[in-house]
Amino acid sequence: MLNNLQLLDLSNNNLSGPIPHSLAHMSSMILKTASNESYIYLDRGYQEIIIETVKLTWKGEIVVYLTVALLTGIDLSCNFLSGEIPEDMMKLQGLNFLNLSRNQLSGVIPQNIGNLTSLEVLDLSMNHLSGTIPQSIAHLTSLDTLNLSHNKLTGHIPHGSQLQTFNPSVFSDNDGLCGFPLPNN
Repeated sequence: MLNNLQLLDLSNNNLSGPIPHSLAHMSSMILKTASNESYIYLDRGYQEIIIETVKLTWKGEIVVYLTVALLTGIDLSCNFLSGEIPEDMMKLQGLNFLNLSRNQLSGVIPQNIGNLTSLEVLDLSMNHLSGTIPQSIAHLTSLDTLNLSHNKLTGHIPHGSQLQTFNPSVFSDNDGLCGFPLPNN
């Protein structure tokens, strides 16, 4: 079921209950795609072959993807989803963006979130997530947009990644969180 689905946007609905574990079975989001492929090709006559583009608006910014085949994402934001983030979702290694913000999710951020190495956008803000930020998040070296604000996270922000380069606001309103780039080390 939905094995070839690449984009799942169910944001701004009244969905409630836990996130279904079956989301982890979307095979198009499991395998990473090659990141060094060319997207516009020239034939021997130097005629450009047009490849369809996709524009997504993410947090007020327009992101252009040159081919849908390389884009995978899940947006379940602005619902009433509750419970924990399913560990099974961490098998979706081909996932480029994940937005679970503005829900009622609780529990901890899965320890193996670092398995999502293709992730460019991660938004878990405005939930009830608690515990520490897993050290494995440092493996998300493609991450260019992050928001963990407005949760109940505690402990030190993990070192060894670009996490320290983000604006402190992405960690705001987590009273027990400390470490650079926050002022309370």
